[in-house]
Amino acid sequence: MKYIIISGGVISGIGKGITASSIGTILKSKGYNVSHIKIDPYLNYSAGMMAPSEHGEVYVLSDGTETDLDLGNYERFSGLQFSEKNAITSGKIYYNVIKQEMKGLFNGKTLQINPHCVNEILNRINDVCETEIFDEYKNKMTKADIVVIELGGTVGDNESIMYLEAFYKFFKNIKHEDFLFISVDFLVELHNFEHKTKPLQVSARKLRSYGLKTDIIICRTQMNLASEIIEKLADKCNVDSDSIFHLPNLKSVYKVPQFLLNNNLFECLKKKLNLKDRMHNTEILDKFETLVKRHNETIIIGIVAKYGSKGDAYASIIHAILFSSAEVGVNIEISWIDAEKLEEKDELELKKLDKSQGIIIPGGFGIRGIEGKIIAIEYCRINNKPLLGICLGLQLSVIEFARNVLNYKNATSEEFDSKSGMHFISLLDLNGVQSKSLRLGENNIILTKKSKITSIYGKNIVSERHRHRYGINKKYIDLLEENGFVCSGRSECENVAEIFELKNHNFFIGVQYHPEFNAKPLNPSPLFSAFIKASFK
Repeated sequence: MKYIIISGGVISGIGKGITASSIGTILKSKGYNVSHIKIDPYLNYSAGMMAPSEHGEVYVLSDGTETDLDLGNYERFSGLQFSEKNAITSGKIYYNVIKQEMKGLFNGKTLQINPHCVNEILNRINDVCETEIFDEYKNKMTKADIVVIELGGTVGDNESIMYLEAFYKFFKNIKHEDFLFISVDFLVELHNFEHKTKPLQVSARKLRSYGLKTDIIICRTQMNLASEIIEKLADKCNVDSDSIFHLPNLKSVYKVPQFLLNNNLFECLKKKLNLKDRMHNTEILDKFETLVKRHNETIIIGIVAKYGSKGDAYASIIHAILFSSAEVGVNIEISWIDAEKLEEKDELELKKLDKSQGIIIPGGFGIRGIEGKIIAIEYCRINNKPLLGICLGLQLSVIEFARNVLNYKNATSEEFDSKSGMHFISLLDLNGVQSKSLRLGENNIILTKKSKITSIYGKNIVSERHRHRYGINKKYIDLLEENGFVCSGRSECENVAEIFELKNHNFFIGVQYHPEFNAKPLNPSPLFSAFIKASFK
């Protein structure tokens, strides 16, 4: 087993996740089985309770684990299906240690960061190394030859200390050819086009203070590295000059693996880790090239958003659109429509709505911005404009239909108004039992024969990922169907209404699940592809 640890010491949010994903892809293309671990040093137990506007989207794994968007990048780049084991937070470490204490497993000892929390970290890492994971691209279970571990934040953060202690303890008895540290750091550029290396020097020195050595430096900077800068970094950071790489911002994150390959990163990894030649497979890298190819036609897809327009809160949707647009052969321009401004009938947002050739209503929680989303849904229904409603998007589509077609003007969700007597959306009814818990993870869905959704997927049973606690109120389903809003998919086990489609409409489909979480470069989401085709007509 070999290990690659990716950290940074200057600023966070510099691209460690994409770098880790790209290195995993490179190693897979060279014939190695890979696994990933993301370490988030924050005290939250998981990303599930963190605001998307602040932390980015909550990505849901097939086993229902709520993680941050880096796990989504790992899965998309590698085609692997990860589990709760691959996502470590300080909250989980502390919780598990305290839980063991409550069970009496420490025999009354005084608990400390080292050894107790450090040992828990090491146990988690070893667990990943021993666990087989499903490789969607190979269609089989695989066991990793190399584990890529990303340490979030920076090495100077107080929260990172126990992980650096754990790495030192873990690697002091391992041959150096079996592990290496990669530092992904921002190289400061001054207005006079001069690079300043001091922050990187401090980062390397901080790592050395824990008995750890930087083996490779990847400099995040737009300017090429002058030879004197490379030599200075090599001298001050005690790194070989041929182990210092330049990584600028590229037009697409899917260009990063090939860029690093072209700059001989794999040759560096091969030498330092003593990797042997294996059968190469360039299918993933070749597919990545098609994702950045320009096509003759461009369409505008509007996303009615409530968590801002920076994209991180809707990362998986953006990637799913990209994969399907490459499959369909059309360029996509995303138009961010502000749900709250649309609620106020803002003229600019209404123009965006009109110009978009297809509209996506993404998932979310809370009442903020929902009336704006309902305005967009009504517009699509009346004007025969393709609409894809995801999770909350489905629920609001039902509410809009109830209000404006069935004339139930007070139709709402129990989430928004618990006292209303007109809950078309209510807490989940799982086989007659109401639950306030989130329904998380992958579930099978049985599709209705001869429905539009069945023709899209080409099969009668599909498996998709979920994250919701509210659903369509079962007592209103017959009424909806009698008036043309058809339930065309139900969960296999709990009889949850999963999919609704509007009859006599170009494309008007709402789904309770999140199809974006299963979208991959080699396996685009059939639903997103069908939506883009309908918008392209």
